[in-house]
Amino acid sequence: MATILATIVRVPAVSIAVLGGVGLHLVLMALGLPALRCRMHDITGLPCPACGMSRALLQLCRADLAGALHANPFAPYFALVGLLAAAGLVAGRERRESLADAVARVERRTRLNTAIVVLFFAHGFARLALSAAWGGGWTP
Repeated sequence: MATILATIVRVPAVSIAVLGGVGLHLVLMALGLPALRCRMHDITGLPCPACGMSRALLQLCRADLAGALHANPFAPYFALVGLLAAAGLVAGRERRESLADAVARVERRTRLNTAIVVLFFAHGFARLALSAAWGGGWTP
């Protein structure tokens, strides 16, 4: 079984890519500068499962949990991924390996990745259904 979170923690290059990409995007958004846009929303006008994630992560940075959950309820999970990536970067090799092993055990025991993916896409389909019912374009 794939242990995606453990890989993010265990491999510094992956941690740097995750944190660097997301961090740059959030900084650009916070400064009101052009950032990545959702191609699905741009093309169809419909929300994707991740619509609102950038706003939600910025809300979490401002300690606004309610605003973050409204924008995208998966933001706390992705913030946790970022925290694990950062912890893997600052930890020494032994601690990083120990943390990655612990994360892998949790992933295997709970099937966390599968649950998150299923819920994430179920949420996305619900947004699409609501968008269609409300005449399209529904995003938080």
